[in-house]
Amino acid sequence: MFEEFKNYLIEQGYSESTPSGKPSTVSDYINRVSKISERESASVPNLAKDISFYVEKYGPTGKESEFGKKSHNSYISALKQFENFLSEMARIKEEKRKKKEKRVKQFMKSGFSRSEALYWFYKENPAHDRNKYDNSPRYMPNTSVERMKEMEIEEYMKKYEMTRKEAIELQNKEENDAANESERRKKELIESGMTEREAEGAEFMEKLGIPLEEQKKHKTNRNSGCMVALLIMIAPTILLSLLIF
Repeated sequence: MFEEFKNYLIEQGYSESTPSGKPSTVSDYINRVSKISERESASVPNLAKDISFYVEKYGPTGKESEFGKKSHNSYISALKQFENFLSEMARIKEEKRKKKEKRVKQFMKSGFSRSEALYWFYKENPAHDRNKYDNSPRYMPNTSVERMKEMEIEEYMKKYEMTRKEAIELQNKEENDAANESERRKKELIESGMTEREAEGAEFMEKLGIPLEEQKKHKTNRNSGCMVALLIMIAPTILLSLLIF
């Protein structure tokens, strides 16, 4: 969450570092929100959930107003910016939900069931947050696939004022272009040193909106976590060996 908060602050014009390279307002606000979280013995998600309560508590008339005013009001300022960030995230989430429902209804008007509509929506928008309550199957029968292709053709005809033949040609071209781009990217990843399986996974994750650098960072963190767990498990054995010798 703090990574998103950091990006939000930067978008709002706050500095990430001073001209001399030292941490600036962005880091300061994140640290102060973290400090409030520790002080309240509340996890960051729980702090976020009750952010209005904490803004009032550390505000001018709140019980912790003196602490909020410390460092030229930095604590309460950080909390207020965190509250603004959460409001913006909630607004974006609601917009995405409305967009999703609108598209799902379009699919259903074309004859799809809701579960089929959800399947095709996520197929179109792989990076969209998936609702765990969505009853969306993993695969679609051929009849549904054919209906989807027909729906795309009709949308192309309407959007680009095409004949049916032109719409089908455009559909085929886009499918071929997407397949060729996917193969090109996988080949590029294999040439960089990945196995074919790793390249397929990385290319798929990129389609979900996760850049390669983020994937590498996650993999490094996961490997580090495994190493720590392994050390914890074997530490007693190592200690016993040292005591024996």
